Amino acid sequence: MCQWNRYYNILKNELIYQYRFETAAELDYAVSEFAYDECNQVRPHSYSEYLTPFE
Repeated sequence: MCQWNRYYNILKNELIYQYRFETAAELDYAVSEFAYDECNQVRPHSYSEYLTPFE
């Protein structure tokens, strides 16, 4: 459960609060891109010895 709370906090702080979305489709696309690109390809995680999930 704690892992999901961290994910949503990061999502809100680094994406939702930083940009303004005009449509639900824009928001949906941004969240999808954030989840795939940022969280899986770029952002290191403490639970994996600071490697990205992709690594």
